[in-house]
Amino acid sequence: MKKLILTALAAAVFAINANAQLGLVGGMNSMSTDIESAISTYKSIDTYHAGIVYKLNLPLGFSIQPGVVYNMKGQALESQIKDLGNYKINVSMKTGYLQVPVRVAWGFKLAFFEPFVFVEPYAGYAVTTESKAEAQNTAEQVLLETAANAAGVKLNTSNSDSDKWAGRDRLEYGVSLGAGIELFDKLAVSAKYIWDMGNYFTQVDGEASVKDQASAAAGAMCNAVKNNKCSGISASLILYF
Repeated sequence: MKKLILTALAAAVFAINANAQLGLVGGMNSMSTDIESAISTYKSIDTYHAGIVYKLNLPLGFSIQPGVVYNMKGQALESQIKDLGNYKINVSMKTGYLQVPVRVAWGFKLAFFEPFVFVEPYAGYAVTTESKAEAQNTAEQVLLETAANAAGVKLNTSNSDSDKWAGRDRLEYGVSLGAGIELFDKLAVSAKYIWDMGNYFTQVDGEASVKDQASAAAGAMCNAVKNNKCSGISASLILYF
């Protein structure tokens, strides 16, 4: 009986290994939510992802693919601060997350290629960050700093700062939907839309506390900052072994 169980387990492991592939993944990210802006962002490759994945092929065209990925995301707040009127303020942020995505895909083989669609929940933890805030003139810079102080957020940071995580929410989670094509069971190209459900910054306690410490424009700045998310579009290339 013991030998029978061991034989069955060995056969199961062999079957899993025969239907599994290790892969290297890399690609580019854009925190823009429309295709035209995303293509423009991709021209300057400063947000990216890279890591390893493990694809397990299942019956009926399904597959599951967990992975471990370093994901550098960027965000700009200028277009989101609608209540600032004529003020032109640009806040750019880059944060690197150690991320665990789990892709569940379905595809169908056509000769040497396989189109597929997928859903991919993920969770991650921020490990690197830097941010920079710029305004057109001194008066607007003062407004920006006032808004940041009111929100309890440090906007100008580098990886060497000891307090770079002040006011930041380091945990991220969300889900992606995408599609792609796999060639010769070795190379996969895909694109996905990312719905990020976490926040870049921790929440401020109450709207009044923000507006009591800053002008209405600064309050708008705080609200844009604290509610900011890392949704966007991403393109990936996977090489399977």
